Amino acid sequence: MKRSMIQAVGAILLLLSLDVAAATSASVEIRNGSNKLKSTLAALPYVSQGKGPILYLLEFSESSRSQQLYQRYRGSIPGVEVRHIFFAVSQNTANETAALAMSRSVGDYQAFMERRKRAKAANSTQQSVDAFNSIMGPVNDVIIPTLVKNGWRAKSLVSPTYFWEEGGKLYADGGYSPSHFDAVLASVTGAKATVAAKAPAAEIKKATATAANPGNAKFDVLGVHLGMTIAEVRSAFKAYDPNAHVVENTSGIGYYDGVESITIETYISQLATSFPSKGGGLTVDFTRPPEGGRVINIERHSPQNAQLPPYESIKSALVKKYGRPYHVQENTNGGRLYWSFPEGETQCLLINRAKNFKVNQVNYNLSAPESCASVLHYSMRSNTPGGPVSWIVANTVDVSEIVRNTKVSEAWRKQKEAEGRAARSEKSKSNAVDL
Repeated sequence: MKRSMIQAVGAILLLLSLDVAAATSASVEIRNGSNKLKSTLAALPYVSQGKGPILYLLEFSESSRSQQLYQRYRGSIPGVEVRHIFFAVSQNTANETAALAMSRSVGDYQAFMERRKRAKAANSTQQSVDAFNSIMGPVNDVIIPTLVKNGWRAKSLVSPTYFWEEGGKLYADGGYSPSHFDAVLASVTGAKATVAAKAPAAEIKKATATAANPGNAKFDVLGVHLGMTIAEVRSAFKAYDPNAHVVENTSGIGYYDGVESITIETYISQLATSFPSKGGGLTVDFTRPPEGGRVINIERHSPQNAQLPPYESIKSALVKKYGRPYHVQENTNGGRLYWSFPEGETQCLLINRAKNFKVNQVNYNLSAPESCASVLHYSMRSNTPGGPVSWIVANTVDVSEIVRNTKVSEAWRKQKEAEGRAARSEKSKSNAVDL
């Protein structure tokens, strides 16, 4: 009995994880099978927050986009009743899916999203297996097939996926950026999407297309992977080396309003660490406000003149961990290995040609970086052919997110500048002049 339960859970996880990084490019009207989908959603064991029109929100806690949405609202979105439903893409999210389906507790939802609580195994009891199946059965048997029939470009759910009714019609959408979600929320509530209206249509489309691309934990560098929060990175540093020395670097975003320089926000832009017990260190860069605090670039560096295993040994270990490289450059004293991920995303790494993309002094030759998959590269060198590697550098970078986040941040800065200049102008008009 126990064995068959484990196999059932594993099979559903495998099915769902294949295309989880894909995203739709626009809202989809559910015309075929809408009544069955409505009743299916209503019957799911959801966690409810707020009052107003209903917005179903299907997600998993490991998704960086769902984390961004959570950081903005903490789960309670003004003007709507949000019905939170977890779905599974890994063993951890399977456990959380079952636990939340059983408890239906706002406290549990927040604890899982904030990584403050660990769920018991989804197959630990018959009750938890039934709870897991109460979500994943309808997801695979009804929700995904109905989406696909109605033109959903992904072959699975993305995180987050939204469902809502507008004018008696059922709609679905997926992914997250502030402007994109504001447009969705305006459809749910019937309100004017003031924030979304200020964003170019092309930017909204791009944000939608890239929003469901969570950092892939498989491509971590010493336990740190794309999409992590600042707190998670600090924890990963300490897990690798309890004596890790961390330096916090900040940056500011601002403007000049014609009279003085104004700082809109100071934020943590980078954490740099050294590992006294292990040697070497990491430098980690984060996204900019208004959606800051997520890893977009990681650099690893070894100690000077390190005595590491030979190049071929390290290469074999890397291939075992990350899979076959997308591109390899080698000579008698070492080489460079490149990976592109997640699987199914555009692999636009083109060596020695096309558009140059530079992050922290590392050059990537990429075509259309705003639509590229993430990139990981390792460079290694030894002083003698076949000898110990004396120098190693690694970089993993979320190319499309850097481009998207920069555009969103600059649009936000310009909006704040316009508001500040307008406020300065109004203030100057009201100031009386003594004659």
